[in-house]
Amino acid sequence: MNYFSLYIKIFLFFLLYLFSIYFLEIQLFTSNFYIINFILCFLIISFVYYNNMKFNQFYNKFDFLYDKILQKNKSHKNLNSILESLDEFELFFLNQYSELDKLKNTRSKFLQDISHELKTPIFLLQGFIDTLIEQDKTNKNEIISKIKKQSNRIENLFLDILMISMIESEDIKLDIQKIKLSDILTEIYSDFSERLVERGDKLIIPDSTDINVFIDKEKILTVFSNLISNAINYSDSGDVIVTVKKYKNNVNVRVIDHGIGIPEKYFDYIFNRFYRVDKHRSNTSGGTGLGLAIVKHILLAHNIEINIKSTEGVGSEFSFMLPINNS
Repeated sequence: MNYFSLYIKIFLFFLLYLFSIYFLEIQLFTSNFYIINFILCFLIISFVYYNNMKFNQFYNKFDFLYDKILQKNKSHKNLNSILESLDEFELFFLNQYSELDKLKNTRSKFLQDISHELKTPIFLLQGFIDTLIEQDKTNKNEIISKIKKQSNRIENLFLDILMISMIESEDIKLDIQKIKLSDILTEIYSDFSERLVERGDKLIIPDSTDINVFIDKEKILTVFSNLISNAINYSDSGDVIVTVKKYKNNVNVRVIDHGIGIPEKYFDYIFNRFYRVDKHRSNTSGGTGLGLAIVKHILLAHNIEINIKSTEGVGSEFSFMLPINNS
């Protein structure tokens, strides 16, 4: 109830009442003055009461309509909230469907690549075994050596598939320790120097006895192994060189070959699974096509980027930083 409005009305009508009295006192001076006074007072009070009642009815109705409007607005807000949620769900569903579609395509491509990679060594194995059965035993050792080579190729493929699957599923766990870089390079030299010596070349590694790095030793050994194996497979001659240089809180590592090189247009693809620039050379070299993909993911797990420089017919250089401090 608006009491302020009521008081104003009473005050105004009371003024009217006083003026009326004053006027009657001057004009009439009769004995029925009090009766007229009573009637005027009654009429004024009745008029005020009636107007106030009407005002209250209007105010109550207005208040009721206002509440209804608020409720409708609230309902509209709830409806808008529901519609927004539905839009978000639709967007989420479409995104998930798109991701599932991508996964389906990736799986299909992966199975195609696996089938292709397995086809060559299995076909060769079958041929060697048939030859071993049908021919005499004079070249038995040579055939068995070829069978062993293709068996190793299949084994390496499955090991690389297992490694890349663990890495891409983020199931890889790093055992970061303080490691002498020279220990890794010595092991790498022991594994690969003989292959290069056989073709008249050398694996050149620097003296790094004073350098310690914080890494997962086995994983970084895999990085070095894959890069140097790649350098040997994609070069017919020339030394493979490893250089290390301290740079602030890191060690800059470079693996350099003098092989066929990689065209710049392939730089964005060479770290993809099973991607090969020279498919014929890859098949004859026995690589799995997963080496560089594994290198990239292992380094990313260490928060390390890998860079490439390459010129066709001159050679390639892969470089990355290893941390000196455990931070």
